[in-house]
Amino acid sequence: MVLQCRTAGVALVVVLFVLGTVLETSQASKTTTSREITVGGSEHWRLGFNYIDWVSKAGPFYVNDTLVFMYEPPGVTNFTHSVYLLKDFWTFRACDLKTGKLLANESQGGGEGFKFLLKEANPYFFACGMPTHCSKGQKFAFWPLPFNG
Repeated sequence: MVLQCRTAGVALVVVLFVLGTVLETSQASKTTTSREITVGGSEHWRLGFNYIDWVSKAGPFYVNDTLVFMYEPPGVTNFTHSVYLLKDFWTFRACDLKTGKLLANESQGGGEGFKFLLKEANPYFFACGMPTHCSKGQKFAFWPLPFNG
């Protein structure tokens, strides 16, 4: 399940995209292994990439999957990045990092990247903590399905 949020002025459009027949097909494709998923695929964690689209193509995600956030450390690129976990849809929508939890700082995305284990079948809201990156779309949200093991 993908939660998508777009704002235009004060208008808010919330689209709940259910990956077609996920519940039915997940029963048919049970697996005992979790996956390690690079956020953004070959594009990694960067500004100017459509993470909502990526989530819809890379999913579904399951409890016990691991997300890998890869980004260049400071000094290698003009843009630094970080990873925040936001507490709910409203802080995600507003890109309000004040109540979010810093998961990975600017230096932790280099090398093999920062790894985050999906421990619960609850919604997750991720955003970059650098000024304006979240409001420019460097964020995504989803709800992992229970582990199929």
